[in-house]
Amino acid sequence: MTYLSEADIENALLEHLESLGYTHATDAQIGPDGSAPEREAYSDVLLLGRLTAAIDQLNPLIPAEARHDALMQVVASASLSLIEENRRLHKLIVDGVAVEFLIREGPTMEPSAATRCAWWTLRTRTPTTGWRWPSSP
Repeated sequence: MTYLSEADIENALLEHLESLGYTHATDAQIGPDGSAPEREAYSDVLLLGRLTAAIDQLNPLIPAEARHDALMQVVASASLSLIEENRRLHKLIVDGVAVEFLIREGPTMEPSAATRCAWWTLRTRTPTTGWRWPSSP
C-alpha cells in the first residue's frame, strides 16, 4: 500500500500552484527571521504588504481611501466561527469587495459617472482566468 505523507500532499499542491503561475516562498525567505521578512510574527496569517500592493496594482483608478477600505473589509473578522469567516472571505474573493467613494468633478470613472457617489467592486485577477470584473452590489 502506498502511503502519502502530509509533506507529499503539500509538495504536490505547491507544484500545481506553481504550474498555474504562483510563486512559492519559504519561511527562510519571508518569515520573521527570514532573509527578506514579510511578516512581523509567525502568527501573522496575511502578507499585508503583498495584499496592499495587489489591491493598488489591480485598482489604480480607485482612490487610496477606497482601496484602504477594501483592505480593512478583507482583514477584519466578522465572525468567531471559522466556517462563517471562510465563507465571508470566499464571497469577497469570488464577488469582489464593494467600496464607496466620491467622484471628482469633470472626467469621471466608470461605472457611475452620473452620480457623485459611486459603488465600485474591486477587480480580481487569477492566473487562469485573467481579469474579472465582479458585478456591482
